[in-house]
Amino acid sequence: MWTTIDEHVGQRITLARKAAGMTVVTLADEVGVSRQAMHDYINGTTRLRVDTLWHIAQLFGLRVGLLIISRLPQLHLTLTF
Repeated sequence: MWTTIDEHVGQRITLARKAAGMTVVTLADEVGVSRQAMHDYINGTTRLRVDTLWHIAQLFGLRVGLLIISRLPQLHLTLTF
């Protein structure tokens, strides 16, 4: 289980990267960051900027939210009139 949102997002990026058959080096080059920065993002030791997260999601054809949440929460709505 992930202990921080940064680690969770890093894990989700890793899953998307592997599913796309992409290396960390290639991902870093595509995003325009150093290899070390990409490793730090994936390990959750450095927080991603929103524009970087958006760029990564676009590379994989994903919505940003899919890199942030592991599953959609159930919503319980109560309407009051």
